[in-house]
Amino acid sequence: MLDVNWLTPAKRRRLALVGEAVMFELDYLTRRLTFTRADIASPTLIRRYATRFLGDGAIIEVEDRELLAAQLDAFLAVARGGRLVVDRAAGLWALAISTSLLQSAAEARPIDLVARIPAR
Repeated sequence: MLDVNWLTPAKRRRLALVGEAVMFELDYLTRRLTFTRADIASPTLIRRYATRFLGDGAIIEVEDRELLAAQLDAFLAVARGGRLVVDRAAGLWALAISTSLLQSAAEARPIDLVARIPAR
């Protein structure tokens, strides 16, 4: 799910990646990356609905720097003859993800990424 808007009353810059039993959540404002592994065998239930899953968590250190400035610095370094920071496979992977997000939004359906992401 991608939720983008310009009218949020509070400044929020968060990215959450959720799997079957794990979740990464990155808060771009506080530079805090949290990893959680849920114990899906024992959820907290209220009237047979799982409200939350208990699990292990960890906070992963993230370098405190302005991300857009870092992106521009990397671009300028390559333009000045430096070495690419991202290899071809990683670039194709990022392109497959972004085009799949656009297609999913346009067609209002999930896109199977397994066939679209190039092997590394």
